[in-house]
Amino acid sequence: MNLRLAVTLPVIAASAIAQTTVYPNTAPRATAAVIAGSDAGAPSLRYWSGCATDDTRLFVFGGRGVTSAGNATSTYYNGLDAYDPGTNTWTNLSAEGAPTAPSNRFRVAMTFDPTANRIVIFGGRASATGAVFSDGYAFDLGSNTWSSIPNPTPGTTGPSARFDSKMAFDGSTGLLMLFGGQGSGGTTNRFGDTWLLAGNSWIPTTPASNPSARAIHAMAARSAPYFDVVMFGGRDTANARLDDTWRWDGGAMNWVPVTPANATVPVTFAGGNEAVYDSVRQVVSIIGGTGTGNTPSNTTGAGSWTSEYDCVTNVWRAFGNSLTSQSADDPLLGRQQRFPVAFVGGKTYFWGGQNPATLGDSNLAFVKEYQAAPLATSTPFGSGCNGSAGAMALMADNDPWSGRSWSLTGSGFPASSVGAMAIGLLTQSIAISSLHPAGGAGCNVLVSQDASLLVLPSGGQASASLTIPYTPAFAGLDLHTQMYGIELGGSGQITLITSTNAVTGSIGAL
Repeated sequence: MNLRLAVTLPVIAASAIAQTTVYPNTAPRATAAVIAGSDAGAPSLRYWSGCATDDTRLFVFGGRGVTSAGNATSTYYNGLDAYDPGTNTWTNLSAEGAPTAPSNRFRVAMTFDPTANRIVIFGGRASATGAVFSDGYAFDLGSNTWSSIPNPTPGTTGPSARFDSKMAFDGSTGLLMLFGGQGSGGTTNRFGDTWLLAGNSWIPTTPASNPSARAIHAMAARSAPYFDVVMFGGRDTANARLDDTWRWDGGAMNWVPVTPANATVPVTFAGGNEAVYDSVRQVVSIIGGTGTGNTPSNTTGAGSWTSEYDCVTNVWRAFGNSLTSQSADDPLLGRQQRFPVAFVGGKTYFWGGQNPATLGDSNLAFVKEYQAAPLATSTPFGSGCNGSAGAMALMADNDPWSGRSWSLTGSGFPASSVGAMAIGLLTQSIAISSLHPAGGAGCNVLVSQDASLLVLPSGGQASASLTIPYTPAFAGLDLHTQMYGIELGGSGQITLITSTNAVTGSIGAL
C-alpha cells in the first residue's frame, strides 16, 4: 500500500461579511447568565457608576440610584465596592459618605492603575443638573485609603471639569490616559483632548491625528499582544451619534483611525455603556447600549444587541435575541444599560444599570457572567520521529476560533525535502513503513487523512494556515493535524518519509 499525500484544497473556506451582521446570542455564542447569590452584600441599585478591575475583582464607585422598574432616583453615591467572582462575594472598601472620599457623583472616568495598585477616578457630575467636577482621586488598594490628585488650574495643570469622559491604562507607556467628555456648557462643550497621568501629574498631549470631540463614548485597554487603548462611538458637539473606531498608540503619542473590514461598525454608539476587552477571545465587547439608528441598528434608544470587535480580523459583529430589531427585549436582560462591567478570570461580569422605564428587570441586583463556550484550544499529542536534520515537531501558533485562521508551524525539515500536512477528523496510529518502503523508523501516521495540503519548508520550517468560517455549528469541532517530511534524492526519488507529532485544535466560539 502506498502512503497517499495528495495535495487538496483546504476543506475550510472563509465567508465574506458585507456589513455588520447580526447573529443569534444563543450558545455556543456568548450569553449572559445570572449568578445565584450575587445580590448578597451588593450595593443598592444604581446606574452610571464608575467601574474598573485589577483582574481579580470588579470595582464599582458612585452612581445614581435607580429602581428595579428602571426609574432614576435623586440619590447619588460615593461608596466604593468590589465584587470577587472567585468567591461570589461583595466587599465594601469605602463606605457611603466617607469624609476622605470623592463627593457623591456619577458619570465619572475611572480605571485601575497597575503600576501603583490603585483605582483612579476623575471628574463626574454631582447630579443630573449639578456641578461638574475637575478633581481626581486615587484609592490605594493596599491601605484602602483615598488621596487627591492635584489639579489647581483645570485645563492647564490637568483636564478641565467634565463628565462622561473615559480613562484607561496604556500598557505601552505604563501611564493612564483620559480622552473627551462634556463640560457644564451643554453638548456643544464636548472635548477632544487627551491627557496622560504619570503618578499624580497630568500631562497634556498634542497628537498629530485626533478623534472628534465627544462624550459618552466607550474605551478599553487591550493587553498583550496589543498594549494599547481602543475607543468607539460617543456623541459629538452637534450631538450626532458616532460609530467610528480609533486606537491610541502610546509609543507614537497619537490616535490612529481604524477602518474595520468591509466597513463594519458597532451597532451602538455606547451611550453610557462600557467597553471591555476579553483577552481570551481577543474581542472588545459592548453589551447592550444605545443604538446608532444606522443599518442594521433600528433604534436610537436603549438596545438589546451586543457589539463585539474582533481584534484579530478587524471586524465588528452584532448579537441579539432578535436578528432584526435592536429594541426587542432580551428575555434575561431586557435592554439593560449603563452598568459597571469588567473582564475577570476569563469571563465578563456586569451588575446593576438601568432598563428603560417601566420595562423593569428583577435581576438588576444580581451579577451576570458572559462568555462564549467552548473556548478554542490547541493540544499536541503523539511523538515525531527523526529525519536527516533531526527531530520533526509540530506546534500551533494560535488557537482555532470561528471566523479566524488557525496557523501551525512544523520544524526539523532538511534542505532537500518537501512537506505535507494532513487534516483529519479522527486519530489513529499507523507505521509509515507499513504504507511506504521509505517510511522512517518510529514514524507514524497519527491522524486520518480527510484532507491534505502541500507545504514548502524554508530554513527547516514549514507553515500552514486554515481559515475557519464564522459558523456556530463548527464550535467544539476537533481538527487533528500532522506534518510529514518527504526527503528526496538527487534524481527526485523519495528516500525517507518522516512525521511530526500531531496537534488537535478544538474550534472555539466567538
